[in-house]
Amino acid sequence: MNYTLSIVLPAKNEAINLPPLLAKLKALLANAEILVVDDGSTDATARIVREQGARVISHPYSMGNGAAQDRGASCNGRGPGVHGRRRSARSNRHRSVTE
Repeated sequence: MNYTLSIVLPAKNEAINLPPLLAKLKALLANAEILVVDDGSTDATARIVREQGARVISHPYSMGNGAAQDRGASCNGRGPGVHGRRRSARSNRHRSVTE
């Protein structure tokens, strides 16, 4: 699908909170790509994101909110990202496991 907007959501251990948020985002912005960066969660965050139909990128361990935002911004590639950070050289050092 060709998205015109990408929403990047850093998340760590947010399995309980994500379903209502993702449902609202999909209802309000049906044509947006929703990309959740699972920052080393120990709960079912990644599984919940996939079940909700959003895209997930998982860090093998917690790298912090900034690294999660940077990773999401560098991986969307389909539309302008909605995030508050510029991509930095630091993000090039991080590698994540994608679904």
